[in-house]
Amino acid sequence: MRRLSGFTLIEVLVAIALLAVVGVLGYRGLDHIRLSSAAIAGEAERWQRLGGVFARLGHDLNQVLSPALDPEREFPFWLLEPVDRAAGRGQELSFLRPAPASGEAQRIAYRFERAQGGQGELSLLIWPGREAGPSHRRVVLLDQLENVEMAGLDRRGQWWSQWPSAWRKEMPRALRIVLTLANKQQIERIFDLPAAD
Repeated sequence: MRRLSGFTLIEVLVAIALLAVVGVLGYRGLDHIRLSSAAIAGEAERWQRLGGVFARLGHDLNQVLSPALDPEREFPFWLLEPVDRAAGRGQELSFLRPAPASGEAQRIAYRFERAQGGQGELSLLIWPGREAGPSHRRVVLLDQLENVEMAGLDRRGQWWSQWPSAWRKEMPRALRIVLTLANKQQIERIFDLPAAD
């Protein structure tokens, strides 16, 4: 009688066990790649948003209207001041630039406001005319920020976190902005102000 060849029960069980181990290792590897990919995509999106905010700020600062264009006006062309000095809640940079559609002078502001005891957000405020009033459009540019510090450089080379109101006819030579992210990482940019020349 001829003996049939094949796998024994033990060989089949060992093969199934090895296949299960390889499957689990493969699944864990794929899951790790998926999580890493999601983290990298989130980080790339964050840096893209930061780059977009700096590009927008740089574009707006290149269009700043100088007080020399209208020396008789008493309202400030450029303001850098605390949002709520007593509570230390933030800072606001406000200036005039040409409106995109009409070319008329328009006031915009970059405002950092911190929630009570928490993180804050950087917003862009846009008014229809020269004066800051109650009717404006607000766009949140960045959220979950630990802090934002802005300072203007005067003609003597000194940085001011609050632009003195007595200097309403003078513009800073440059603007420095330091963003502190939620993970305590700091990003600093310095923008030249062509309108100050």
